[in-house]
Amino acid sequence: MASIDLIRASNGSGDAVKATVTNARVISSTTLQVDATTNWPSKFIATVGSVDGTGAFVPATVTVFNGILSGGNIEITSFAPGYTDIGNTPGQIVVLKPTTAWANEVADTLAVAHDQDGTLKAGAVDNAAVLASNVVETAKIKDGAVTAGKLGLVMVSAYKSGSSQSLSAGTWTLVTLNSENFDVGGNFASNKFTAPTTGYYLVSITCVIGVYGISSTANASAAIYKNGSSFQQTMTIQGSGNANTIPRLSTTALMSLTAGDYIELYAVCSEAGRSVDVGNETSLIVVQVG
Repeated sequence: MASIDLIRASNGSGDAVKATVTNARVISSTTLQVDATTNWPSKFIATVGSVDGTGAFVPATVTVFNGILSGGNIEITSFAPGYTDIGNTPGQIVVLKPTTAWANEVADTLAVAHDQDGTLKAGAVDNAAVLASNVVETAKIKDGAVTAGKLGLVMVSAYKSGSSQSLSAGTWTLVTLNSENFDVGGNFASNKFTAPTTGYYLVSITCVIGVYGISSTANASAAIYKNGSSFQQTMTIQGSGNANTIPRLSTTALMSLTAGDYIELYAVCSEAGRSVDVGNETSLIVVQVG
């Protein structure tokens, strides 16, 4: 398993000293006795071998291994791929320096949380842990950095504009909503809202029918339609025959929607010659709440 500790080059107090083997180590023995381990980290990848007159390692004597400190000595826990235990002799040098094994350990460690392009993997950041640690504070958030789009908010306010819409007596009719106050997420089109993700949505409709009122024998209603069928209807309002009494219909529902479900506003009046009025009083509002 990849380990950050293995790629440390010191304990943080200064450069790790070059160690010299003081006693022979036979094959299969794990203890390597050395003269000093000043500033060595507790875990490491080390290189050991004999050096020539120029101070360079003699290739045939070199091994690379993973180790830990044990008192003043080194305990070998494993040998790097490509190396076998050949024992050690007094006078050999032990150093911490970049090697193939060291570079592979760095890559393996980074790969735990990063994709090949260096970006964080999905799920690499524990959001709950970050929030619990109070790392994110309002004062630390750059102005304008948090937007509705980045948060994935879904909010729609659509209404009827232009001309009023005629209704056939007693027929539930799709109300055409041809204007928007806003459509965060771009999920409203062709007179309907389509849920982009599965979740809970607060849906509210309002509708004005009659324009100049409806007769005392007529009634009117509106409804939230889900996938082409009535989901929740407003109160049915009876006319009064007074031109100043105009049915203003409304209802609100908390709905569980599956991605792809769609919501529409429908209206009906039992009296012929009536229509749906224009403006924000005839509208559909949807907000995702969960």
